[in-house]
Amino acid sequence: MALLGARALIDRVIGTGLDASEILKFQMRDGRTAQEIVLEAAAMIGDVNEELSRIYGGLWFMTERDYARYANGESARSATPRKAEFKRADGVRASMIGHMLPLHDNEDAVEWTKLYLRDAYSEDITADLQLITDRWRNRVDQDAITRALTNTENPIGSAGYDVGWAIGTGVNVNYIPPQYGATVFDSSHSHYVVKDSATQDYDDLVEAMMAELRHHGHMGTLTLLVSQTDVGEYAAFQTAGLYVPLTPPGIQVISGNSNSPVFTASGEINGIPGELIGYWKSPTYGLAEIRSHARIPSGYAYMTKSYGVNNARNGLALRTHPAQGFGLRVDPQVTRSINPELEFILFDGTHGVGVNDRINGVAGYIANGASTWVNPAIN
Repeated sequence: MALLGARALIDRVIGTGLDASEILKFQMRDGRTAQEIVLEAAAMIGDVNEELSRIYGGLWFMTERDYARYANGESARSATPRKAEFKRADGVRASMIGHMLPLHDNEDAVEWTKLYLRDAYSEDITADLQLITDRWRNRVDQDAITRALTNTENPIGSAGYDVGWAIGTGVNVNYIPPQYGATVFDSSHSHYVVKDSATQDYDDLVEAMMAELRHHGHMGTLTLLVSQTDVGEYAAFQTAGLYVPLTPPGIQVISGNSNSPVFTASGEINGIPGELIGYWKSPTYGLAEIRSHARIPSGYAYMTKSYGVNNARNGLALRTHPAQGFGLRVDPQVTRSINPELEFILFDGTHGVGVNDRINGVAGYIANGASTWVNPAIN
């Protein structure tokens, strides 16, 4: 599972012998050759690939497999039986189900012909590259947030589905998790939490989302991604001791008194997108860091437990093609003529964001009159 960083792309984009040809040797008005510009593009795109891996690595697990397979629950509690003197224990076998992981080809391009590059200004080239990197960042970002916040089952092949988080009934791939601790799950189990804001508030939403992860054994600090427009709704619970603002290093905090204590926190989990704004300190379910994310619509939230960058227990899966790895690639196109020359440059990348662990993710929705889950539009 290769990551197409700057070094890897530079090595790939100019093949053996190509740099000695006339295809990319012509000079621009500032003295640079087209080959130098293509290498600059590869370095810039590679940096963005590495950036995306750092930002999202704590949410996903990179895999080349086309499916995920796991044990289904039995809706009943069971335990290892006592050993009998004259009878061997009956054999058991887990009930297995699974789902498919998506894989999509993506492509972008710039119109860098030989004639254009000959008279182009460096600022124009930089602007084109910036646009390509912004569009690639948006593609990966949208894919991840869309999968995290929707329950859509996307068909793959003749009978497979790319699925969302745990839902016990009513979908194509119903999933009842195995028992954990004191909890036995049934077909009513769902990791899509809905709250009516007419009777409940954002604290009810967060507590219910935390409960969904805790009763599957996801301990330690959780991560909650929220809408930037909803930050005030969460911060309003500071007086109740539920919301703890983040205190950056170097800022002095003067404590309150027993009637008005001041709680502050510092530090963060790596590999998670969004801006860390504070923590949720639940007396029942423990701690969750809160991050605001511009792509999450108002009223929606996503919670997960990060086990580290590219860990097999992370909630999302990033599927890559075994022949390509993850990231956008720079692919110069040349004309089919007796004297080949640069025609334009393509940028292509193949990946898919699906669900890796169906019980390590919870989507939340709160709105006036809400009673059932409504998929948001992730723009």
